[in-house]
Amino acid sequence: MRLLMLFMAALSIGTIEMVNAASTTQKSSGNCPAGWVCPATPIYTSRIGAWYHLYWNKPGTPMSHWNEWTRYKPLQGYYTAGDPATVSAHFTEMKAAGIEYLIFDHTNGIGNDAGTIEANGQSILATNAKLGEGAQLKISVAIGFGLWGAKSLDAHKSEVEHIWNNYAQNPHYMKINNKPLMIMYNSIESNDCFNCNWDDSRFTVRRAGGMIDGTNPVLQKYASDGIWGWVMKSPLIISPEAITVMPGWETKHLGRNTTPIERDNGAYYMKQWLTAIKNNPRNIIVASWNDWAEETSIEPGVSVTGPKWVDSYGTEVPDFYLQITSAYGNLKKGLMSGYFYKDEDDATVYLVSNGELVAQGAMPRGKAVVSLPSGTIKKLLRPESPSGTTPNNNGTVDKISAGLFKVGTTLGYSNGGSYCLFDNMTNFTALTGKTNANGITNFPSLPTAMKNDGFCLNKNANNSKEQVVKIPPGLFKVGNSLGYANEGNGYCLFDTMANFTKLSGKTNADGIKNYEMIPPGMVNQGVCRGK
Repeated sequence: MRLLMLFMAALSIGTIEMVNAASTTQKSSGNCPAGWVCPATPIYTSRIGAWYHLYWNKPGTPMSHWNEWTRYKPLQGYYTAGDPATVSAHFTEMKAAGIEYLIFDHTNGIGNDAGTIEANGQSILATNAKLGEGAQLKISVAIGFGLWGAKSLDAHKSEVEHIWNNYAQNPHYMKINNKPLMIMYNSIESNDCFNCNWDDSRFTVRRAGGMIDGTNPVLQKYASDGIWGWVMKSPLIISPEAITVMPGWETKHLGRNTTPIERDNGAYYMKQWLTAIKNNPRNIIVASWNDWAEETSIEPGVSVTGPKWVDSYGTEVPDFYLQITSAYGNLKKGLMSGYFYKDEDDATVYLVSNGELVAQGAMPRGKAVVSLPSGTIKKLLRPESPSGTTPNNNGTVDKISAGLFKVGTTLGYSNGGSYCLFDNMTNFTALTGKTNANGITNFPSLPTAMKNDGFCLNKNANNSKEQVVKIPPGLFKVGNSLGYANEGNGYCLFDTMANFTKLSGKTNADGIKNYEMIPPGMVNQGVCRGK
């Protein structure tokens, strides 16, 4: 994803007014919010839940944990989980993201942290009751310390009674099959799990475990009811009841000898969401909203010492994962206005603007590009067929006749056999004499059967066009990104400065030639890795 973004970022035209590259089918009923693009049939229908963590307290108060457990800082600052202002702000963000209910994490024992976790839970219940009907969320609870920790049925039953008396009777408590939902966290991935099959007829009991690996045969018996957390390794276990998704996981900073699950700039999270959406279970569970300790959080935040959440230009985007969650959480209705999407099998990025899907010539800044199931956008598009094009069955364009053309915000020139793209408005004006895109034919896609010759650039001293079609072998940089071009026609990009130093021996980018873009004709071979 990051590498594609770098390529597309170089195609920006900047000052040209946005135009509609393709019209779209939009649901005509009032169920489609203004400016969105809504399919006639919902893409999926699952309820959306999210794990919520109660063990946060402001610095300077007992059991704070912020300084000792986290490498990040929430965008709204270090908070107490039960603070009414925090609850109201979180609930507003979660509701907007399509989250419908929460799973309170009580898995380390009720009464833990000198009772502050339980106090936060009760405070959230009280605040939720005071919120307006449209702002409230359903609540459920996960427990399990009596089983996985104390290995005592008596201790476990005591916690169950506490949940029954202090949570389950709340009018906003989440119910499944007309019973309060209770999540039992236990070592279900192990053959030595203590009382893994425990049940209580008063509740709808569902299971969560530690390291959930879809290839583990021990876990297959839980597929019917789903696994509701915690560390979700791909491939996911497919269930008609529930599929849990997470953005990534990291606990080495807590002193644990664990192997991280990298976020991969959102790709890991989106891959799991795609799996869930395609299977359309009754519930999709996000793990988590705010576990900043194990770094599964999607809550907006900034890095203190951890890896930054960045866009394709390397700029930190605090709400990057909330954007992804919102796009997927609201996909039951449609594609959201102002959001960027692409089909998982197509590199073309579209912006939803005024109820239309607008093909983009550059990656957005400060925005996530959300992958959709194959063919989703193609089904929504009703492409135009201007004269001089050869549309194919997918609605894309095979060829463009000689002359200037545009695709969304991208301007190009076709000589009838190949084409080039203008990298900025200055060069466009210098070569064409035009100061805007008025009168230039708009196409739904770049021509698939024509060769991309690279940039349309200013003429040099010899009155011939200069076009960058290949980066010579060796290290190079594009903006803030560092890469390596091989002897053939491929390149890779370094994902971190540490990896760059390890493989190149250099601690900075001094002396490395900078290019404005990666030429479209070169082959992206992924992240640079040592042999």
